[in-house]
Amino acid sequence: MDPRKRAKDRLRGLEQSLSNVLVVHYSCESFIDKPDGYSPRVSAIGVRNLDSGQTYSFSIHRVAELNGIPREGTECHYDDLEKKMLDGFFNFVSQHKSHTYVHWNMRDTNYGFQALYHRYQVLGGVPAEVDETQLVDLARILVDIYGSNYAEHPRLVSIINLNGITKRHYLTGAQEAEAFANKEYIRLHLSTLCKVDCIAHLLTLTLTGKLKVSMSPLALRVRDAHDSWAFKGVVMILAAWGLVSVANTVGRAILGIVVNP
Repeated sequence: MDPRKRAKDRLRGLEQSLSNVLVVHYSCESFIDKPDGYSPRVSAIGVRNLDSGQTYSFSIHRVAELNGIPREGTECHYDDLEKKMLDGFFNFVSQHKSHTYVHWNMRDTNYGFQALYHRYQVLGGVPAEVDETQLVDLARILVDIYGSNYAEHPRLVSIINLNGITKRHYLTGAQEAEAFANKEYIRLHLSTLCKVDCIAHLLTLTLTGKLKVSMSPLALRVRDAHDSWAFKGVVMILAAWGLVSVANTVGRAILGIVVNP
Protein backbone atom coordinates (compact mmCIF):
# COMPACT_ATOMS: atom_id res chain seq x y z
CA MET A 1 0.00 0.00 0.00
CA ASP A 2 1.13 3.56 -0.73
CA PRO A 3 2.70 4.99 2.49
CA ARG A 4 0.73 8.23 2.23
CA LYS A 5 -2.58 6.42 1.86
CA ARG A 6 -1.68 4.08 4.71
CA ALA A 7 -0.84 7.05 6.95
CA LYS A 8 -4.10 8.83 6.13
CA ASP A 9 -6.08 5.65 6.75
CA ARG A 10 -4.36 5.35 10.13
CA LEU A 11 -5.35 8.90 11.04
CA ARG A 12 -8.95 8.25 10.02
CA GLY A 13 -8.93 5.27 12.34
CA LEU A 14 -7.80 7.48 15.22
CA GLU A 15 -10.53 10.02 14.50
CA GLN A 16 -13.20 7.36 14.84
CA SER A 17 -12.28 6.66 18.46
CA LEU A 18 -10.57 9.68 20.01
CA SER A 19 -11.37 8.59 23.57
CA ASN A 20 -9.19 5.51 22.99
CA VAL A 21 -6.18 7.51 21.78
CA LEU A 22 -3.35 7.99 24.29
CA VAL A 23 -0.30 10.15 23.61
CA VAL A 24 2.84 8.89 25.36
CA HIS A 25 6.39 10.15 25.85
CA TYR A 26 9.18 9.50 28.34
CA SER A 27 12.56 10.83 29.42
CA CYS A 28 15.57 8.78 30.35
CA GLU A 29 19.28 8.71 30.95
CA SER A 30 21.44 9.26 27.85
CA PHE A 31 21.55 6.08 25.76
CA ILE A 32 24.51 7.35 23.74
CA ASP A 33 27.10 8.27 26.38
CA LYS A 34 26.55 5.51 28.94
CA PRO A 35 30.05 4.37 30.00
CA ASP A 36 28.81 1.09 31.50
CA GLY A 37 26.98 0.00 28.35
CA TYR A 38 23.78 -0.87 30.24
CA SER A 39 20.30 0.21 29.25
CA PRO A 40 19.43 3.81 30.16
CA ARG A 41 17.39 4.37 33.30
CA VAL A 42 13.91 5.84 32.86
CA SER A 43 13.16 9.01 34.83
CA ALA A 44 9.62 10.05 33.82
CA ILE A 45 6.72 8.91 31.63
CA GLY A 46 3.72 10.97 30.57
CA VAL A 47 0.44 9.74 29.04
CA ARG A 48 -2.40 11.96 27.84
CA ASN A 49 -5.88 11.00 26.67
CA LEU A 50 -6.38 12.94 23.43
CA ASP A 51 -10.13 13.32 23.87
CA SER A 52 -10.40 14.30 27.54
CA GLY A 53 -6.98 15.89 27.92
CA GLN A 54 -6.50 13.96 31.15
CA THR A 55 -2.78 13.46 31.75
CA TYR A 56 -1.16 10.68 33.79
CA SER A 57 2.43 10.95 34.96
CA PHE A 58 4.90 8.49 36.40
CA SER A 59 8.23 9.82 37.66
CA ILE A 60 11.19 9.06 39.88
CA HIS A 61 10.85 12.19 42.01
CA ARG A 62 7.17 11.56 42.77
CA VAL A 63 7.87 7.99 43.88
CA ALA A 64 10.79 9.27 45.99
CA GLU A 65 8.53 11.85 47.62
CA LEU A 66 5.90 9.23 48.44
CA ASN A 67 8.61 7.10 50.03
CA GLY A 68 10.13 9.97 52.01
CA ILE A 69 13.46 9.89 50.16
CA PRO A 70 15.20 13.28 49.75
CA ARG A 71 16.58 14.41 46.38
CA GLU A 72 20.19 13.90 47.42
CA GLY A 73 19.45 10.30 48.38
CA THR A 74 17.58 9.35 45.23
CA GLU A 75 20.56 7.81 43.46
CA CYS A 76 21.13 5.31 46.28
CA HIS A 77 17.58 3.97 45.85
CA TYR A 78 17.34 4.33 42.08
CA ASP A 79 16.58 0.67 41.23
CA ASP A 80 13.74 0.51 43.74
CA LEU A 81 12.31 3.90 42.75
CA GLU A 82 12.51 3.20 39.03
CA LYS A 83 10.90 -0.21 39.54
CA LYS A 84 8.00 1.31 41.49
CA MET A 85 7.55 3.99 38.84
CA LEU A 86 7.43 1.35 36.09
CA ASP A 87 5.07 -0.73 38.24
CA GLY A 88 2.65 2.17 38.07
CA PHE A 89 3.10 2.71 34.34
CA PHE A 90 2.66 -0.93 33.35
CA ASN A 91 -0.32 -1.26 35.65
CA PHE A 92 -1.81 1.64 33.69
CA VAL A 93 -0.96 -0.11 30.40
CA SER A 94 -2.59 -3.34 31.57
CA GLN A 95 -5.80 -1.38 32.21
CA HIS A 96 -5.64 0.34 28.80
CA LYS A 97 -4.55 -2.48 26.49
CA SER A 98 -7.34 -1.76 24.02
CA HIS A 99 -6.17 1.83 23.54
CA THR A 100 -3.96 3.18 20.76
CA TYR A 101 -0.68 4.78 21.87
CA VAL A 102 0.57 7.66 19.73
CA HIS A 103 4.23 8.56 20.20
CA TRP A 104 7.18 10.35 18.62
CA ASN A 105 9.99 8.03 17.45
CA MET A 106 9.48 5.51 20.27
CA ARG A 107 10.19 2.56 18.02
CA ASP A 108 13.35 0.65 18.94
CA THR A 109 15.37 -0.92 21.74
CA ASN A 110 17.31 2.30 22.40
CA TYR A 111 14.26 4.47 22.85
CA GLY A 112 10.76 3.08 22.70
CA PHE A 113 8.35 0.54 24.11
CA GLN A 114 10.90 -2.23 23.66
CA ALA A 115 13.34 -0.20 25.76
CA LEU A 116 10.69 0.25 28.48
CA TYR A 117 9.90 -3.48 28.44
CA HIS A 118 13.58 -4.32 28.75
CA ARG A 119 14.20 -1.82 31.54
CA TYR A 120 11.30 -3.20 33.56
CA GLN A 121 12.49 -6.77 33.04
CA VAL A 122 16.00 -5.81 34.20
CA LEU A 123 14.42 -4.57 37.43
CA GLY A 124 12.46 -7.80 37.89
CA GLY A 125 9.11 -6.73 36.44
CA VAL A 126 6.87 -8.43 33.91
CA PRO A 127 5.64 -5.77 31.44
CA ALA A 128 2.15 -5.62 30.02
CA GLU A 129 2.96 -5.33 26.32
CA VAL A 130 1.01 -3.29 23.78
CA ASP A 131 0.24 -4.93 20.45
CA GLU A 132 2.26 -3.33 17.64
CA THR A 133 -0.94 -2.59 15.73
CA GLN A 134 -1.88 -0.21 18.55
CA LEU A 135 1.34 1.82 18.34
CA VAL A 136 1.33 4.88 16.06
CA ASP A 137 4.49 6.87 15.39
CA LEU A 138 3.35 10.42 14.58
CA ALA A 139 6.87 11.31 13.37
CA ARG A 140 6.63 8.61 10.70
CA ILE A 141 3.03 9.52 9.84
CA LEU A 142 4.09 13.09 9.03
CA VAL A 143 6.98 11.93 6.84
CA ASP A 144 4.66 9.59 4.94
CA ILE A 145 2.10 12.33 4.34
CA TYR A 146 4.29 15.37 3.72
CA GLY A 147 7.69 13.94 2.79
CA SER A 148 10.98 14.16 4.67
CA ASN A 149 11.28 17.93 4.15
CA TYR A 150 8.14 18.89 6.05
CA ALA A 151 10.30 20.37 8.85
CA GLU A 152 13.96 21.02 9.57
CA HIS A 153 15.94 18.74 11.88
CA PRO A 154 15.38 18.17 14.73
CA ARG A 155 11.85 17.86 13.40
CA LEU A 156 9.92 17.79 16.68
CA VAL A 157 11.04 21.16 17.96
CA SER A 158 10.94 22.62 14.41
CA ILE A 159 7.32 21.62 13.78
CA ILE A 160 6.36 22.80 17.28
CA ASN A 161 7.86 26.22 16.57
CA LEU A 162 6.34 26.36 13.09
CA ASN A 163 2.86 25.89 14.57
CA GLY A 164 3.37 28.36 17.41
CA ILE A 165 2.87 25.76 20.13
CA THR A 166 3.99 26.80 23.62
CA LYS A 167 6.91 24.70 24.80
CA ARG A 168 7.66 25.94 28.29
CA HIS A 169 9.83 23.43 30.21
CA TYR A 170 10.88 21.77 26.92
CA LEU A 171 14.37 20.24 27.07
CA THR A 172 16.37 18.92 24.13
CA GLY A 173 17.80 15.41 24.28
CA ALA A 174 21.20 16.75 25.33
CA GLN A 175 19.61 18.96 28.00
CA GLU A 176 17.63 16.01 29.36
CA ALA A 177 20.80 13.92 29.59
CA GLU A 178 22.48 16.77 31.48
CA ALA A 179 19.48 17.20 33.78
CA PHE A 180 19.55 13.48 34.56
CA ALA A 181 23.27 13.61 35.38
CA ASN A 182 22.57 16.58 37.68
CA LYS A 183 19.66 14.74 39.35
CA GLU A 184 17.22 17.43 38.20
CA TYR A 185 14.32 14.99 38.08
CA ILE A 186 11.61 17.61 38.33
CA ARG A 187 12.97 19.35 35.20
CA LEU A 188 12.87 16.00 33.39
CA HIS A 189 9.32 15.39 34.60
CA LEU A 190 8.16 18.82 33.39
CA SER A 191 9.92 18.39 30.04
CA THR A 192 8.22 15.03 29.55
CA LEU A 193 4.78 16.46 30.25
CA CYS A 194 5.54 19.41 27.95
CA LYS A 195 6.43 17.06 25.09
CA VAL A 196 3.32 14.96 25.66
CA ASP A 197 1.25 18.13 25.43
CA CYS A 198 3.08 19.28 22.28
CA ILE A 199 2.71 15.90 20.54
CA ALA A 200 -1.00 15.83 21.41
CA HIS A 201 -1.37 19.33 19.98
CA LEU A 202 0.45 18.31 16.77
CA LEU A 203 -1.76 15.26 16.42
CA THR A 204 -4.92 17.36 16.83
CA LEU A 205 -3.71 19.83 14.19
CA THR A 206 -2.91 16.94 11.86
CA LEU A 207 -6.33 15.35 12.33
CA THR A 208 -8.11 18.66 11.68
CA GLY A 209 -5.98 19.50 8.63
CA LYS A 210 -4.55 22.61 10.29
CA LEU A 211 -0.94 21.54 10.71
CA LYS A 212 1.58 23.98 9.24
CA VAL A 213 4.56 22.40 7.50
CA SER A 214 7.60 23.70 5.64
CA MET A 215 6.03 23.20 2.23
CA SER A 216 4.67 25.77 -0.16
CA PRO A 217 0.89 26.00 -0.72
CA LEU A 218 1.53 24.89 -4.32
CA ALA A 219 3.30 21.75 -3.15
CA LEU A 220 0.42 20.88 -0.84
CA ARG A 221 -2.13 21.45 -3.62
CA VAL A 222 -0.18 19.21 -5.99
CA ARG A 223 -0.04 16.47 -3.34
CA ASP A 224 -3.80 16.74 -2.78
CA ALA A 225 -4.43 16.74 -6.53
CA HIS A 226 -2.31 13.63 -6.94
CA ASP A 227 -4.60 11.85 -4.45
CA SER A 228 -7.81 13.24 -5.90
CA TRP A 229 -10.50 11.25 -7.69
CA ALA A 230 -9.97 13.45 -10.76
CA PHE A 231 -6.35 12.39 -11.05
CA LYS A 232 -7.29 8.76 -10.46
CA GLY A 233 -9.97 9.09 -13.14
CA VAL A 234 -7.39 10.32 -15.64
CA VAL A 235 -5.12 7.42 -14.70
CA MET A 236 -7.98 4.96 -15.29
CA ILE A 237 -8.64 6.45 -18.71
CA LEU A 238 -4.96 6.29 -19.62
CA ALA A 239 -4.84 2.75 -18.28
CA ALA A 240 -7.47 1.80 -20.81
CA TRP A 241 -5.12 3.17 -23.46
CA GLY A 242 -2.17 1.32 -21.96
CA LEU A 243 -0.51 4.52 -20.72
CA VAL A 244 -0.99 4.21 -16.97
CA SER A 245 2.77 3.93 -16.31
CA VAL A 246 3.28 7.20 -18.18
CA ALA A 247 0.65 8.96 -16.07
CA ASN A 248 2.10 7.71 -12.82
CA THR A 249 5.64 8.64 -13.85
CA VAL A 250 4.60 12.16 -14.85
CA GLY A 251 2.59 12.59 -11.64
CA ARG A 252 5.47 11.51 -9.44
CA ALA A 253 7.91 13.71 -11.36
CA ILE A 254 5.73 16.80 -10.96
CA LEU A 255 5.22 16.06 -7.28
CA GLY A 256 8.94 15.62 -6.75
CA ILE A 257 9.84 18.85 -8.51
CA VAL A 258 7.35 20.89 -6.51
CA VAL A 259 8.13 19.35 -3.11
CA ASN A 260 11.91 19.19 -3.61
CA PRO A 261 12.73 22.09 -5.95
